[in-house]
Amino acid sequence: MIMVPVHCNLHMTTAFFFINNHKTVTRGCRHRDPGDIGTIICLNHWIHDHNNRSLYCCQGNYCNGCPDIERLCEIKSLLNVTDPPPECNTTLLTCTPSSSISMTSTPGISSSQTPSSSVTVSSTPTPTPNGLSQTYIVFISATSTFLFILILIIVGFFVFSCITRGRRRDPSDHIIEITDVSSSGVSSSLRGPRLLQQRTMSHDVTKISVIGQGRFGKVWRCSYEEKHIAMKVFKNMHMAVFKREVEIYDTYMLYHENILRFIGHDQIEFADTIELRLYTEYHENGTLQDYLKSKPVFHFPECHQMAVSLSSGLTYLHKTIVAGKIKPGIAHRDLKSSNILVKTDYTLCIADLGLAIKQSESGDGVDQIPANKLSGTKRYMSPEILNESLDYGRFICYAQSDIYSFSLIIWEIFNCCEIDGVPRSYQLPYCEWVPTDPDIDQMKQCVCVNNRRPTIPDSWTESETLSPIAKLLDSSWATQASSRISALRISKILKGIDFKKEKIQNE
Repeated sequence: MIMVPVHCNLHMTTAFFFINNHKTVTRGCRHRDPGDIGTIICLNHWIHDHNNRSLYCCQGNYCNGCPDIERLCEIKSLLNVTDPPPECNTTLLTCTPSSSISMTSTPGISSSQTPSSSVTVSSTPTPTPNGLSQTYIVFISATSTFLFILILIIVGFFVFSCITRGRRRDPSDHIIEITDVSSSGVSSSLRGPRLLQQRTMSHDVTKISVIGQGRFGKVWRCSYEEKHIAMKVFKNMHMAVFKREVEIYDTYMLYHENILRFIGHDQIEFADTIELRLYTEYHENGTLQDYLKSKPVFHFPECHQMAVSLSSGLTYLHKTIVAGKIKPGIAHRDLKSSNILVKTDYTLCIADLGLAIKQSESGDGVDQIPANKLSGTKRYMSPEILNESLDYGRFICYAQSDIYSFSLIIWEIFNCCEIDGVPRSYQLPYCEWVPTDPDIDQMKQCVCVNNRRPTIPDSWTESETLSPIAKLLDSSWATQASSRISALRISKILKGIDFKKEKIQNE
């Protein structure tokens, strides 16, 4: 056995040798070339290439002088070579790679006679049978595993969301909206503190009794965690009124002590119907009309306080406020004593905003023209609505119509006031001229043609304290809408006689 030391030049172009111009040797040692570093042992017999250069057969890492094993295998597959060639005796010694070698492109071949048993080469990852390095395989495996886990997480989250959403859509949990509150306890639209948590209101609210009924539906007294709230249930045919009232209550900054506080709303679907629910605060004294009927005697301070609070609520409703966002002016369009509630401190708050209209941001216009121009309660309709002369495109006209209705309510309040020790019973406006449920023609004849107004007792004009109320009413229910004073002016007049309370109480 002959052992001849040779040096391997590590370069791709010298990785293959052609034997007899057609046979490819893919395992063989190269001769020493100038500048090469490293040695390798090649065993068995000589093989001569077509240039008559001598080669030895060998086996192992870098025996063919190329550290780029992946590239070597690519070339090898493209050339469709036979490995090892039949000319090579396969009794070979495996090469032993070391840690360093100088990369060079010198293709020359020469012999050396010094025996050696090792080769010094660069440390390169061991190639796999398909030509991929171990590092590359590890990288691909890790990336694939990560992507697989990520997909599992995404799919799991999607399934969980679908299950959760399905539970929320349980027929008993039809929550459309509930007032949101900030950390300070005030809702995002400044409607005031929320009384119910944002969860299933239908499960938490229990009906107790019906406390009112009108053309749009019923009002229930309900319990919630040992507290009472009011629930207004709309008929299916009044879906538009329900949505409008929710929209009005949801107006930015519509929070005032003399406007009924909105809690939330929901929509419950049954097999044959839909129940539209609107939740508000509950006031045990009920409506102003019922309160005036139920109490036998009213003194001036109490009547005065109710009138002042009502004027404050209407002033705020009509007012436009700019505070970052805009709180538009709002006209009620259905003011009457049965739409006013009495609080425990005998102040009033305005309710039932289903027919309300907003002032447009562009000026004196409105956000929408009412489809039914004769909406409202006939007894409280202003002359311009009864004779259909109202300018339906201007907000100020709706506000002036509210003032007319407001004046009738003020008359109802002070008409019950005890004067000189004589109590007075409650009366509806125009009760001496029209029936309990008058039609449009009857009211038009009374108000527009005959130009009648509720009767002011002579005792009012003779009283130092009630005479300002009589003058106020004359300025509020004038036939010409432009002659009526504003809600703000009314509020100032009413507050201006506040100092006379004590004198009236001693009469």
